[in-house]
Amino acid sequence: MTIFSNTFGLAMRNFTTYPEMPDPQALIAYATKAEELGFDSVWVWDHIFLGVDPPFPVIDSLTLLAAVAARTIRINLGTGVLVLPLRNPVVLAKELSSLDLIAGGRLLLGMASGWYKREFDAVGVPFDQRGRIMDRNLEILRRLWTEDQVNAEAAGKDPATLLNANQLPICVGPSREAVEAPMMEWLGQEWDYAAWSDSTKEAAIFGTVDECIAQLRAQLAVGVQKLIFIPYKYRPDQVEIIAREIIPRLRGEQ
Repeated sequence: MTIFSNTFGLAMRNFTTYPEMPDPQALIAYATKAEELGFDSVWVWDHIFLGVDPPFPVIDSLTLLAAVAARTIRINLGTGVLVLPLRNPVVLAKELSSLDLIAGGRLLLGMASGWYKREFDAVGVPFDQRGRIMDRNLEILRRLWTEDQVNAEAAGKDPATLLNANQLPICVGPSREAVEAPMMEWLGQEWDYAAWSDSTKEAAIFGTVDECIAQLRAQLAVGVQKLIFIPYKYRPDQVEIIAREIIPRLRGEQ
């Protein structure tokens, strides 16, 4: 499947704050609505567990995508992002290829080395070796999917085949001032940031339609190829505004 730049995906909230539990049927309905609205892809968060008090119950990313695959036809299914070092690469290669077969080739893989040390400790994977493990696992996946017989023969990587993306929380409202306080409160409640990361609440997109478009065009101008929207509180009205007023203008249709 050919992946084009400047495409627009939608994040799914496959986690909740305890005691609320994730609702599989609501998540599937959310994904089918995203397909109806013309989003090219939906993206699930990937964690073994998250949070301490209160915890955030998380539906397994690949299990949820399999359910969504069975209820959709066109929309691509993305991991945003799969924590590759936490998984056995041979088992994962089987799981991902099976999921892609179920989805008819619609699986998009976003993968990273991870940042949440408690997950690594729980699974028994050395956190300080996650970069090396990431490289090794990625190479094993690639070879299992492309070679008839996998052995010790060296093979290169082609960075040109990779697509970059940015997941951005967004809130569209009557003015930037009107939505700033609730947006910052939401980000403070549901988001966590690694101390060493450049990703902060200040990177969020919010304001009027025009203000949001200006911020998003700045992302595209520096080379971001895919924008994955994380709508404010995953509200249906925000999803509708993004689909009907933001994306067409980014595509130059309005």
